[in-house]
Amino acid sequence: MRGGYATTIAFRISSKLEDLALDGRGVKPRVLVADQSITQLENVKDPDLDRCPTTLHTRPFLLYVACQERLVDNKTAVLSGESPDRLQNDIRYGVEDRGVNLAHFLFSVEWGFRMGDVVPHDVIRIGGQCSLDVMSVLGGEVPIDDVRFYLLRRNSGFGTSVQRGLRPREWHDLASAHMKADLIVRDGVVFTGTDDPKPGGVAVRNGRIVGVGDVKGFDSPRTETIDADGGLITPGFIDAHVHPLSGGLKLAHCSLYDATTAQEALELVGAYAKARQGAEWIWGGGWSMEWFPRGTPSAEALDQVTGDRPALLYNKDGHGAWVNTAALRRAHISATTGDPNDGRIERLDDGRPQGTLHEGAMDLVSELLPKFTRTDWEAALLAGQKYLFSCGITGWQDADVQPAQEEAYIALAGRGELKASVVGALWWERDQALEQIDALLGRRARFAPGYRPTSVKLMLDGIVENYTAALLEPYRDYEGNETENTGIDFIDGTLLKEIVRILDRLGFQCHFHTLGSRAVRHALDALDALPAPRRRSHHLAHLQVVDRADVHRFAEVGAIANCQALWACREPQMTDLTLPFLGPTSADNQYPFAGLARAGATLAMGSDWPVSTANVYEQIDVAVTRTHREYRERPPLDLVQSLTLTQALNGFTNGSAQVNRVEHEVGRIKVGMEADLAIADRNPFVGGSIADTKITHTIIGGTVVFSTS
Repeated sequence: MRGGYATTIAFRISSKLEDLALDGRGVKPRVLVADQSITQLENVKDPDLDRCPTTLHTRPFLLYVACQERLVDNKTAVLSGESPDRLQNDIRYGVEDRGVNLAHFLFSVEWGFRMGDVVPHDVIRIGGQCSLDVMSVLGGEVPIDDVRFYLLRRNSGFGTSVQRGLRPREWHDLASAHMKADLIVRDGVVFTGTDDPKPGGVAVRNGRIVGVGDVKGFDSPRTETIDADGGLITPGFIDAHVHPLSGGLKLAHCSLYDATTAQEALELVGAYAKARQGAEWIWGGGWSMEWFPRGTPSAEALDQVTGDRPALLYNKDGHGAWVNTAALRRAHISATTGDPNDGRIERLDDGRPQGTLHEGAMDLVSELLPKFTRTDWEAALLAGQKYLFSCGITGWQDADVQPAQEEAYIALAGRGELKASVVGALWWERDQALEQIDALLGRRARFAPGYRPTSVKLMLDGIVENYTAALLEPYRDYEGNETENTGIDFIDGTLLKEIVRILDRLGFQCHFHTLGSRAVRHALDALDALPAPRRRSHHLAHLQVVDRADVHRFAEVGAIANCQALWACREPQMTDLTLPFLGPTSADNQYPFAGLARAGATLAMGSDWPVSTANVYEQIDVAVTRTHREYRERPPLDLVQSLTLTQALNGFTNGSAQVNRVEHEVGRIKVGMEADLAIADRNPFVGGSIADTKITHTIIGGTVVFSTS
């Protein structure tokens, strides 16, 4: 590479262990695909691939890929080849038999680049000899321990030399024996994710882990050292369901997240309005439903502190909005305005709007807000990323990426300011049907370093507190009587099966919002209808009410349970606005995390920030105790569903890595893995409140991105 020569990579997946060849000749890029429709490749004559096998045997099916890397301005390399979109239908069923995710087989998970993108020059690490980080090339769900590789090195004027075939882990073991570390975290307690926590440290070189446990031999005068001082060292946390842009944006506007009562919220709104006299709208959020009678704040109260300017303030969970009279008037919402299909206008006894809008009814006002600029979204993403880093979070799945927000991801990634590894869940528009597929494919093609828009968010229902969560049994009214209301299906169950079938066939991951038991069943039914082999990374988020008959189905259909643990306790929103309105079966089947784990389901963890805190140890504390530290006097919420600390930590590391399809790269502390780490100030395994544990350092690829010092 430094000499300016081109490199061709050709590799295949098979049951044999002689699969990767790297040839130092400049050749034309080529992509060859073998699948069920092709029985042989003997007729393919390509001298540039003459070192690779050219015969397709029977199962397992093989996938050949050849791409070219060439030096550009001595700084970058270019990957050239074909987009996988046209190939997916042909090869999906062949590669999935081996657990390989096509979308990330063709693209490095770590890089997140499309063929043809300009990529950092250090993708190929140049040392004393040309070397290739095979794990980054293969990435994703490829079982890299089943692949051996050869390095064929071209020296200018000196011919070609060959390295013997090694497995990736063997390569790192061999290399680490001669390496000194760039970074050592010492004197901590290491939670690897596979073993019990043990005293020791972690050694890092070139962004990867080269030593675990006793790391004394990796030290050198140039090594940076972090003293963990007995604190727990874990893999970097991955938040499987979070909204960093909306969270960052709300922090920059009228934020009510620090309020604890309705009066405090009104005081904050009044202060914000006074400080921004020239603002057309008063916009923000962060109020809690339990502050207000029946969870519904009134326009009349908001009018007293906002005057004639329109105001819209989202609640913490984002499923309701508090608006004033000026906003209702501007949106032409009156007693004669009908409820939208996917929402509800809270009303006074005479039918006039009361001031709270639920679910899709929020759009009647929010569509009138001034449009946020690209600069606004970029600033919001940076603010959100900074906060998540302070929680030890090194990667996430953004649970609702709109086109304008996508531009922020791509812009920051292009400037190198997006440090985390992010999967974007593209929003499925509920008022459209299958005609939006082409647009989703176009958006997925817009990869950027660290950002992969490969998931689709399917919101199937609402929330219990406003009676829009879709349940299998009716809600109760304020007197405890059974009603006819069972919530709202935002997507029809029959249509959902067709949507999921097509998304799955095209290689998309489905990220379901499933809060109520009927929504959970519809999602599982849709996954159960998929042809075998089923993909194993579709996931259901929230899972507040899960019918007992459906608990075992998660493992059966390969669905990951995406848990928001902080909600599984008897805090005011649960005791005042949830339990009184659920039927007995629903009330007894809330957040069944342990039951799902016992039934063989993979658990992932997500915060849903800014709905609730992204503080990982506060969430884990509730997962383990089923109580909130502010309400310890209240009984646990179904203690039989509590997780162990190990289970909860694994959910936030390896489980969420599986959601993002990066479990072969991150989520464990193991030699050869990416050096994404979170260091805590104490070891929660030895006692004390788990929630009191604080993050002192967050490390991504061996680089410290957050430190309290």
